[in-house]
Amino acid sequence: MPGWKIKGKIYAALSLVQFVRYFANWREVWAAYRGGAAIPPLEFRAGLKIFHGQDDDAILLFREMFVDRPYTRQRFYTPKTGDTIVDLGANIGGFTLYLLWLTRRIKVHCFEPSGTTLALLRRNVEVNHLEDIVSIYPIAVSDGSGTTYLSVRGRSIDRALVDGSRTEEDEFEEVGTMSLDEAIALCTAGEIDLLKMDIEGAELEAVTAASPALWSRIKRVAMEYHECLRPGCLVRLCGALRDAGFVHIQVEPANADQGILRAGK
Repeated sequence: MPGWKIKGKIYAALSLVQFVRYFANWREVWAAYRGGAAIPPLEFRAGLKIFHGQDDDAILLFREMFVDRPYTRQRFYTPKTGDTIVDLGANIGGFTLYLLWLTRRIKVHCFEPSGTTLALLRRNVEVNHLEDIVSIYPIAVSDGSGTTYLSVRGRSIDRALVDGSRTEEDEFEEVGTMSLDEAIALCTAGEIDLLKMDIEGAELEAVTAASPALWSRIKRVAMEYHECLRPGCLVRLCGALRDAGFVHIQVEPANADQGILRAGK
């Protein structure tokens, strides 16, 4: 049997094991996955549900957040009672729901500017009865207050703020923006135990424009960086975080284009 077929069978078997482990409706998920059909809402054995749309890769989201756990692994962070987490680029709630799968004794603040994605995030919060735990802010975080445009073509996880070079053929929506200082001020006057960012390139502006006073309140930062969108951003992000007092920095490149950056004090 050719090697690629063997690898395919191993990957399929691993997927089945994961579905059985995590999902109460694993039979329906497996049948759709194998048949190339639309994936049903993910119903976790722990009771959580994740609804998703046609622009959301539900299986990719599940594997990234619940299996690979890029923002918390390497013993970087485990939520504990009373923690406050800020989720920038919350999408439909994958990372937030992963945290609440671990414990519901935390508070999560979610920022998501895309209208269609925001609607699914709100649905996932409501269907799981998390309104008292999760706060949602329909805004993008960058380097200041204003309005700009968000690309909406393709997968929801790839949507990014666009500059003035957009054309009439581009698919976009107008969104409001605010600085990281302003975003954190909306959330709490206290400390942030984890700041997670997946904002498709805008992490550079958000980090470099933040005030020293803000960084004194943030214990840990975990983000996806995007060299493909902002060449040289990794060096600048690491430098800014070191200057802000983060001495424990972990970098995990996924490829030459992007990866995960984690920083703690």
